[in-house]
Amino acid sequence: MRLIERIARRPAEARSGFDDLVAQFGGVNYLLGNNTQQGPPGVPSESAPAGFQSMVQSVYARNGIVAACIAARMALISEARFKWRNLSDRRMFGSEALAILERPTPNATTGDVLARFEQDASLAGNGYRVRIGNQLHHVRPDWMHIILGSNMAESYEIADAPDSTVVGYAYWPGGAAGKYDPLVFRPIDVAHYAPEPDPLFRFRGQSWITQVLTEVDTDRQLTQHKANFLERGATPSFAIRYPETLKDRGQQEQIVDLFAERHEGAANAWKALHLFGGADPVTIGSNFRDLDFKSVQGAGETRIASRARVPASVLGISEGLAGSALNAGNFSQARRQFGEQFAYPSWRLMCEALAPLVAVPAGAELWYDTTDVAFLHEDAKDAAEVVSTQATAIRTLTDGGYDPDAVVTAVTGGDLSTLLSQHSGLVPVQLQQPGIGNMNDGPSAPTPDTGAA
Repeated sequence: MRLIERIARRPAEARSGFDDLVAQFGGVNYLLGNNTQQGPPGVPSESAPAGFQSMVQSVYARNGIVAACIAARMALISEARFKWRNLSDRRMFGSEALAILERPTPNATTGDVLARFEQDASLAGNGYRVRIGNQLHHVRPDWMHIILGSNMAESYEIADAPDSTVVGYAYWPGGAAGKYDPLVFRPIDVAHYAPEPDPLFRFRGQSWITQVLTEVDTDRQLTQHKANFLERGATPSFAIRYPETLKDRGQQEQIVDLFAERHEGAANAWKALHLFGGADPVTIGSNFRDLDFKSVQGAGETRIASRARVPASVLGISEGLAGSALNAGNFSQARRQFGEQFAYPSWRLMCEALAPLVAVPAGAELWYDTTDVAFLHEDAKDAAEVVSTQATAIRTLTDGGYDPDAVVTAVTGGDLSTLLSQHSGLVPVQLQQPGIGNMNDGPSAPTPDTGAA
């Protein structure tokens, strides 16, 4: 029996032991390359990139722009709800099978699932939910390892084989340095969300922050520079030139210490400066405007926001609040861009990741419902225009002889192909040949009796 078949045919609640898994893969060890966290020894796998904890502690916790981008993405993503969508007419409906997504654990909701997916994908490139019994549990992405299998292992390394595929997931807290053995799950028990694929690996994703780490570090340095400016000066930076007669080393150090005590730091800003003995202050730098902090740091913030696919005006950073960016039309366009380029694709990928964990009805798919997502609602005027246009289309198609219920479904779903075979056979008078259906085609009306003899 082939390897993939052996993995796929296990009972629903069965869990593979680590030793059994190593035996099934023949002890093949797939090395993931330099600076990459390794999966269970002897098992070909793709592991989360090393440095997830550093990403959280050094970037997410210390950079306000990155944290704001992730918070904006999470706030939008977490507002959707899950529904079934009929493949034929796109009609959405619910059922009891969605309960596990609506309440994945006793203390979590749909919003928690979506928010965690987004947060983990932003920081690690991957988000996971594992099904244990009738609950869906969140796990740290750097503790999950994607186990690979192939039916061509005799000719290729499993990771290099053209038919290499995912045959399981290993949950291993702490990795080889941890105190636990790996726990293996089947693919149908794991939801793996990886919105941005890693170009060097087949199945794992990568964080969007990776491409802007330089901007993140520059922003950190600029912020630190401002802090140092306030801490050490808080007034124009300058040097002091003393007369050549001041040569005593002890006296020099005493003057320097006294000056630092009385004039350095934000608490001493704007105090009058008194100099004696021919000392001459020489200005080196004046203020933040001369350093052009706003434009330099603002440009870096915009680059980070752009990579996160969060419009600057939505994020509320300085460059997004200038000029015409907040005009009604421009902000509405930015809002639509945020939804169309980020939210809708992300929701679709999350539905695809979670679908294996639920019983999807025949002829339907797991989909997202944005009815309660206020951020994506059009302005009242735009919404009224949309309804008016749909009403006109419904009236036109109904007058054309189509079934009214089918017309409503087709127009609201945006798919006119559902009107096939839905015509009543009746056509409007404008399409009838001249003389057909004329009211005068029936028996002639009797001539009125005039009473003449």
